[in-house]
Amino acid sequence: MLRSVVFRYRAWVRTVVRINVTPVKGTTLHHPERVELTPTGIPQNRRFFLVDARGELFGAPDLGPLVRIVASYSPEAERLRVSFPGADVEGPADDLDERIMVDFYGRPVPGAVVAGPFAEALSTFADRPLRLVRAAQDGDGSDDGGRRQERQENRRRTDRSRPHGSRLGAHAARHKAPTEGLSVVRTRAS
Repeated sequence: MLRSVVFRYRAWVRTVVRINVTPVKGTTLHHPERVELTPTGIPQNRRFFLVDARGELFGAPDLGPLVRIVASYSPEAERLRVSFPGADVEGPADDLDERIMVDFYGRPVPGAVVAGPFAEALSTFADRPLRLVRAAQDGDGSDDGGRRQERQENRRRTDRSRPHGSRLGAHAARHKAPTEGLSVVRTRAS
């Protein structure tokens, strides 16, 4: 009997297979073996993001080739490096200009435009004016801004309120929530 209980428990344990992080939202994802997880998410993950000439969020859905850009950030040295195909741009990540508020899918995110060589290089790559923005706080640059737990609870409430047999609706509701950066699988006991 004990073996049966252990098997059932293991069948529903969730395991992180791979975590996706990047310092600049919309650029190539990195897959570190270890990360620190805080209440607001993974520190420095999507700490920076892009805005267009109107100050609106700009990312990979707007220009797919952004994912070819590789960004790396050193919080200790406050340095950001952005590697484009054929060129690298590096500079201070804490040299900030104008403060702005950006709409992240209905959620206001405060930040400040990063001075230095980034805007020109990103604008040239995208063939349109872009600015690099540093989110005011860790976690704000993600689509959910560290609010994943709140969204999960809302989904559970929604799923419970659906009539039995409405699995398609529950399935669709679960898949509307962003899963940015997290791959979760069910493990099965062997």
